[in-house]
Amino acid sequence: MNKPKIINTNQAFSLVELSIVIIIISFISAVTFVASELRRGAAIRIVAVEIEDINIALTNFYETTNGVAGDFNKAAQFWQNDCTARGIECNGNGNNIIEAYSESHLAWYHLYLGNFYLGNFSGTGDGDEKTQTANINVAKAAITDAQYAIIHYHWPEFPDEHMIILAGKTVGDIGKNAIIDPNTAFSLDEKIDDGKPGSGNVYGRNGYKDNWYSSNCVIDGDGNKVTNSENKNPTWEYNMNISSNECILGFKFNSGIAYNPTR
Repeated sequence: MNKPKIINTNQAFSLVELSIVIIIISFISAVTFVASELRRGAAIRIVAVEIEDINIALTNFYETTNGVAGDFNKAAQFWQNDCTARGIECNGNGNNIIEAYSESHLAWYHLYLGNFYLGNFSGTGDGDEKTQTANINVAKAAITDAQYAIIHYHWPEFPDEHMIILAGKTVGDIGKNAIIDPNTAFSLDEKIDDGKPGSGNVYGRNGYKDNWYSSNCVIDGDGNKVTNSENKNPTWEYNMNISSNECILGFKFNSGIAYNPTR
C-alpha cells in the first residue's frame, strides 16, 4: 500500500517568502532607479539655472564697469580695502581676455566684490597659482564633485572662446577632470542648446582621467572616438552607450556680452 505523499509545508512557505522577497527587492530597485533619475533630472535643471546666473553676473559686471570680470584693470580702485586686506593684486591686464591662471581666479573674486554673484572667493590659486577648488576660489555646481571655471579657453580641448567650464577639480590646473556621464552631458546640452557636443553654445569634450586619452565622451557619426580639439563639428555625438563619467562641458558666454576676442 502506497503511503500518501507528505508535503513539506515549511519548504512551501519558504518559496512563498522567497517570492515576496524578490518582489520587494524588485520594487525597491525600481524606486531607487526612479529616485536616481529624479535626482539627475533635478541636478540638470539646477545646473542650467546656475549657468544662466553666472552668465547674468558676467553680463551685469560688464555693463556696469565696462570691464571683463577677472580681466578688469581698475578693480584695486573700486575695491581698494578688500584687495589690501586680502593682500592680492586685484587688477587684470585689461585686454578683454580672461587669462589663465590669475585672471580666471580673479573673475570670481570680482563678481563677488561687485555683489554680482554670491560666494566668498579667495581671488588666488588654492595652494598653488593654478589650482581651483569649489567654494574656495570658484563656484560649486549642483552635480556631485563638479565645479565651474570662467576663462578664455586657448588649449586644444575647446575652441578659442570665453567659456564657463563644468568639470571636476584638477590639482595644479583649472577643473578639467571628467565629472559627468555622456547621457547627462547630452541632457544638459539639449536643455540649454542643441544637444550636439561639437556645435552651438555648449561644447562637450572628453574629460581628464589620469590623461586626456582614457575618457570617451564624444564620438563621430560612425561611432569612432573623437579626440579633443578646438574644432567645431555638428556631426559629433555624445557616446551615450557609456554610463561612467567621461565628459566635461564648456558653455559659451551669452551673446549679450560684447566681447569674445580670439588670439
